[in-house]
Amino acid sequence: MEASFRASRLPGPSAGLSELSESQHNARSQSGIPAPGGSGIKKGLKREIPQPAAQPEPKRKLLSDRAAEYPPKAPHSYATRANVVKGHALTSASHRQNPGQASLGSFAKSFGPGRERPSAKTSIRPPTARPKSCVPPRPKTSHGERLDQTVTNVWDVDDRVGDMESQFEQLKDIVNTTLTQKKGHDDALELAKTRVAELEDDRRKLAERSESLRIELDSAREQGHSLRRQIDDAQWKNQREVDHLNRDHSRTIDDLNRQHHVAVDDLQRKLDLLRDQEKKQQQECIQSMMRQHEKSLEDERQRKDCEIQELRSRMGNEAQDMNSSIQRKERELQDLRAENEHLRSEIERQKGLNGSLQSSLSELSAANMTLEAKLNSVRSQVEFLESGSKAQSDAFANMEARLQEALRLAEEARNKLIKEETERRVLFNKYQELKGNIRVMCRVRPPLSAPEEDRAGMTFPDEKTSAEIVLAGPEERSSLGVVSRKHYPFEFDRVFMPQSQNEEIFGEISQLVQSALDGYNVCIFCYGQTGSGKTHTMSSNDGMIPRATHMIYDTITKLKEKSWEYTMEGCFVEVYNEELNDLLVANERNPKRLEIRHDEARKQTSITNCTTVTLNSPDVVETMLTEAQKNRSVAATKANERSSRSHSIFILKLVGKNLATGEQCEGTLNLVDLAGSERLKHSQAEGDRMKETQNINRSLSCLGDVIEALGRGSGHIPYRNSKLTHLLQYSLGGNSKTLMFVMVSPLETHLKETLTIGLEGSIWSPFKQRPRNGAPSKPSTVHDSSRSRSVPPPAPPSTTLPMPNSTPLGTRTSTTLAAGLTPPQALHRFEQACQRLRWKFLDLEAAYKRALAPAAWTFTPDDAERNFKVDFYEFYAWIEQAIVLLLLVCAVSIPRERTGGTHAYHHNVLRALDEHTNPLHEVLGKGDVNQALWKAKELRNRWKDAAEGRETPPLKMYDLAWIVGEVLRGLENGYTVATSMVAAEEIVVDDAQDGGEGWDWMVEAMDWEA
Repeated sequence: MEASFRASRLPGPSAGLSELSESQHNARSQSGIPAPGGSGIKKGLKREIPQPAAQPEPKRKLLSDRAAEYPPKAPHSYATRANVVKGHALTSASHRQNPGQASLGSFAKSFGPGRERPSAKTSIRPPTARPKSCVPPRPKTSHGERLDQTVTNVWDVDDRVGDMESQFEQLKDIVNTTLTQKKGHDDALELAKTRVAELEDDRRKLAERSESLRIELDSAREQGHSLRRQIDDAQWKNQREVDHLNRDHSRTIDDLNRQHHVAVDDLQRKLDLLRDQEKKQQQECIQSMMRQHEKSLEDERQRKDCEIQELRSRMGNEAQDMNSSIQRKERELQDLRAENEHLRSEIERQKGLNGSLQSSLSELSAANMTLEAKLNSVRSQVEFLESGSKAQSDAFANMEARLQEALRLAEEARNKLIKEETERRVLFNKYQELKGNIRVMCRVRPPLSAPEEDRAGMTFPDEKTSAEIVLAGPEERSSLGVVSRKHYPFEFDRVFMPQSQNEEIFGEISQLVQSALDGYNVCIFCYGQTGSGKTHTMSSNDGMIPRATHMIYDTITKLKEKSWEYTMEGCFVEVYNEELNDLLVANERNPKRLEIRHDEARKQTSITNCTTVTLNSPDVVETMLTEAQKNRSVAATKANERSSRSHSIFILKLVGKNLATGEQCEGTLNLVDLAGSERLKHSQAEGDRMKETQNINRSLSCLGDVIEALGRGSGHIPYRNSKLTHLLQYSLGGNSKTLMFVMVSPLETHLKETLTIGLEGSIWSPFKQRPRNGAPSKPSTVHDSSRSRSVPPPAPPSTTLPMPNSTPLGTRTSTTLAAGLTPPQALHRFEQACQRLRWKFLDLEAAYKRALAPAAWTFTPDDAERNFKVDFYEFYAWIEQAIVLLLLVCAVSIPRERTGGTHAYHHNVLRALDEHTNPLHEVLGKGDVNQALWKAKELRNRWKDAAEGRETPPLKMYDLAWIVGEVLRGLENGYTVATSMVAAEEIVVDDAQDGGEGWDWMVEAMDWEA
């Protein structure tokens, strides 16, 4: 369209031709405004294009006027006319960007005719018939270059008209171009308006949608706030109900406890009354039997006297008949005298046996029966011959009296022998307790055929007592290249060297077997790494189990002479992956489940659905061992091609009864072959073998914890942490006897395991368990088979102590304080408590390591955290005990009753240290020590809350090393203060007068299973 418009010679718009000055023409060309008369722009635009101000038409000059003007210089030639005016005044407008292109947005530039730059052809003046000389020169006021000096003014009117026409053509082209661009701009504007309308409609819809969503959001927020308030109200109400139920539950438990204590006291009084009545009835029965026996003896004596008189009268009548046979009777009398002499020598021998009390009861009974038979024979002969010779009658009467005396002495010797057997049992048990109820011994396996260079460095420096072994550690090379070895000494109750045989080892075990016969529970372990000789020591042909049974049979046979009768029953079980299996039953698909049952009264343990065999001979035991070895769980590992993967327990129950005295005893002998201890890194176990190894190491660790807790007298013994310790509960604690055999290998390849096992065994070795509460150790015995045994419950601690008080130091004396202890006694108890504290601190460190890395110790996170909290709970109890003992030295007592809240008592203990008048205030009542004490109390309360199922902060939040270190340092300073106070008053510590009550009431073990 634009090309056709340029090609046509149609006239321009109908507006009249107007004269323009050069400056106006240049201004219009630069601004892109069309010439006047171009009114084709639409009226519908929002902002119309401003029109230039109307200029008055210049007057047309006459020729006379123009002739008067100064004529311009004539051009040199027509060839230079083309360069007279350069295209800057008018034609440059076509090259300038039009206003539509400069002002429209991207949409107008993308659509419409303004997108392309107009062609440069539109600015070229079309050809004309007029000569080029008619082009006027460029004025000096234009922005282009100045005219050449050779150009001259044009005076011809036609030239000027041609020039104007040329300018008109150019303006016409500009107007056409502008109209074309305007039309494109109008189209773009219409499209933009349409797009704006669409966008406006979309904006309105989006605004409506946003408003509806905002309303829905406000409604949802309001509902959320309402629900949150309802939840908070419900939680508050539930918390109040839970607190109310907890208080009711606590009151109910307290009421039940009081009722239980009252019922127990009533039952105890009734039991004491029944015992007194039974004792009186027994005494009356014995006295009645004695009277009846004496009466029967008197009647029998009178009857015998009558018979003697009758015989004497009869023999007097027959005296004449006897004279004929007097000679024969004299010979018989000589024989009787010889026999009498023999009897006298026999009586003397019996006296010697009675004096030494070494003769057996069976021989004495047989001799008595022989003497009675001979006595009856002699009596008849004496009575027969008594009438013939008065001397013979006197001799026979004397002989009868001496025989009666011999019988009486024999009966006294028998009774004394039975009594001394009972005393022997008591003294033997005291001797065993002096050696320690928990003993740890070490046995080094023989190296067999191993060469000398493969053996580890072991020495036994203590040749007299054989109680120490020194191991040479692995070679270590220093930075200077020096090779050295560390030496690790370990002490045990006894160390058996590699050349020791099972017979020598059984010499130590035989004493514990005797304790089992005396009515005590005994447990003997073999502990060590796999391949260290545990099974050989325990179950070989000359092992501990066969030797123990042979000794028991021999001892039972001897005890029959002392009126003791025994029955024996045995069972063989294993603990495999924390499950109990019967080794006397072949492996079945659906075996019966074995359950452990404890009898609290008899302190005995039974296993349901377990095969029990009555042991009548040693052959039965050998058969049991063979069957158990077939059914035991074994497997090949990296460390041992035939490794036991379970703990085997041979349980032998011994029940004895004295037929003469009615005394009974019941003991249990447990011979335990523990599974091999090994490290996963060394054994490289995988799958089921790895699970077995983890369970084995876990149960061994639990066994070590139980032995340590028993050795230190801990208030809480973790029996239930393992199936093995739960089964042996009554054979480990109390008055039981425990012997741990630590088996080690002599080879260098097993040195690391040997060092680990030796360290654990040496840790257990110092523990010498004693009977609790100072009570003498007694076996499970009763004196009357018709009565069942019962163990009276321990008396509850006294709660009659006064409230915390402070007494001036000048008024204190060595008399007993309110708590039943003098200051020196309290100081002595404090030393013992501190010793327990240090042992408990080792437990606490080990439990903390397990809590931080339970997988490394084959513990679950819950079990590890539970063990740590139990240990810390007990640790604070011992801290509290030590503080109370120090306060007693300072004449400050704390009541045991807990009025005003669960933690009120523990709060009062620390509050007593805050008083400035307290002598311990400087060392325990301020500074870091006091802060550590309060922090320890806070943790104690938190662990108490954790036992009740509440959430507690993680262990890493607390600096336990700082807390415990400050507490122990404060207690040491407190001990210094208390010692100086006791020394200033010159009070002598008398342990014999330590009559205070037991202090174990402070150690409250947490009942996690409740």
